[in-house]
Amino acid sequence: MKKIITKSTFETLSYLESKLNSNEKVFFLRFGDGEVFDMMGKSRRNQVNSPELIEEMKEAFSIQDENYIKALAINMPHEKGMSNGVFANYSFNAELESYILKFFNELQLPFYNPITFHYLSVFRPKLIYNFFNKYVRPKKKMFIGSTNKDTAEKLYGKIDYYINVPPKSAYSSINEWWPNVANNCSDVEIVIVSAGAATKVVAKRLWEKNLNIQLFDFGSIIDAIDGKVTRTWIRLVGHRVNKILPVEYREKNIYKRLIFILKDIKYFFRRIIK
Repeated sequence: MKKIITKSTFETLSYLESKLNSNEKVFFLRFGDGEVFDMMGKSRRNQVNSPELIEEMKEAFSIQDENYIKALAINMPHEKGMSNGVFANYSFNAELESYILKFFNELQLPFYNPITFHYLSVFRPKLIYNFFNKYVRPKKKMFIGSTNKDTAEKLYGKIDYYINVPPKSAYSSINEWWPNVANNCSDVEIVIVSAGAATKVVAKRLWEKNLNIQLFDFGSIIDAIDGKVTRTWIRLVGHRVNKILPVEYREKNIYKRLIFILKDIKYFFRRIIK
């Protein structure tokens, strides 16, 4: 029986860097459990589905190109430090895999790892710090998301075009903010999209414009930077992303840094006990 193969976080980062070094047009897209449920037509928190969204999501997933790097949250390898709630595979992994194999006849295998930046920001932050310094912070960029501009710039560097979208169901208002994306995307080197399910729609539409730009879907790392506890991993180990920020933005408060140490100790024992 055919199985979905997903690369490790280290393999994913290495492959992405090799593509960025040799190609002007590279897209990195993450399809998590939520996006697969969207394609299945299932409702979920923070997202209002519609026939139009489902169709565009499927179109985004169906694009086949070695520079359109699809990361899929199915059959992810278990890596050092992971635990339940902190990057481990979902209990419904088999259900997601069954859907993808049934409804998409042509699959570009292998898939890459959607938690690459999350996992490595927590367990190997120096790698991600260097990645942002080389491929993100120096570039002319567009940011599409709900995080305020000042916070986003701490992580990504100067943002030349900031497009604010709703924090929930951004696709519902895409006709209002998409023109700002379309009118300015040819004037940047990279586009960073943090708009939930709408992220994949933006990527699909920009890919079809055939521009020489690079697009990144980094996911909830920005929530950890912003202090928003939107995921279990952020609650337990999200403080570690402090180390991927430029030194001037890192936490300097002694009390808060002590809290970080206590959280690390707590997580160590949590993994042993479970």
